[in-house]
Amino acid sequence: MKDALREETQFWLVTPKASLAGVSGLDALVGGNYIGMMPGKGEPKDHFTALDTQPKYRLNNGDLMIHLHAPDLGSLNSGSVVYFRKIPVGRVYDYAITPNKQGVTIDVLIERRFTSLVKKGSRFWNVSGVDADLSLSGAKVKLESLAALVNGAIAFDSPEGSAPATQEDDFGLYKDLAHSQRGVIVKLTLPSADGLKEDSTPLMYQGLQVGQLTKMTLNPGGLVTGEMTVDPSVVDLLRKNTRIEMRSPKLSLSNPASAACSPAALLS
Repeated sequence: MKDALREETQFWLVTPKASLAGVSGLDALVGGNYIGMMPGKGEPKDHFTALDTQPKYRLNNGDLMIHLHAPDLGSLNSGSVVYFRKIPVGRVYDYAITPNKQGVTIDVLIERRFTSLVKKGSRFWNVSGVDADLSLSGAKVKLESLAALVNGAIAFDSPEGSAPATQEDDFGLYKDLAHSQRGVIVKLTLPSADGLKEDSTPLMYQGLQVGQLTKMTLNPGGLVTGEMTVDPSVVDLLRKNTRIEMRSPKLSLSNPASAACSPAALLS
């Protein structure tokens, strides 16, 4: 252990932090505060000043560090999972307010075995949190998924033929799949428009948001049709026997509807 005490070695205090976005420092929550250490290089040293927060990650094991930029943090937090085609491939390592105080920068760490999935043309979007709508029609709170509520989540896709991303590349973080303009448009006939809202009602699959209702039309005869923007990674699920059913969320102040999708059967 003494060999790890070098000039670039850093120490910081780890304490639990609880919020609606989740609990960080769970081990500290169970066993009490402790001191974290990140070994460094340089000459031997025996006197250090502890940092207030964890230091920036040192990339020495093949992981990929990229930076996402957004107007605000939303319900993301350190440890929020990053998904590619519903597979966890990384996490949010840290975040900070931009120098001009007009937004946030979110540091994302992609695991070494998944770094080739991130391209220069990749687009990232938020799939997490509670969506609250306060309007003259009433207050509505929609719980998109339990996992997303606990600690937030990000998803991304990558176009074919795009060059691989490199260390410290910057990307925008879109508020949802629809705003990323990467979704596939799916048309459907709706039983009614009650409780539905354009650019708000989510399409859920296995606890993650994989699409969003983007348009509704009242046709002659009273038939209501709609268009959903769907994550390209789940388009293969949309077969002849696939069912898209309207469901009411468990957490709601005014019983708004949401959508759930499963191949051939409704998932609980």
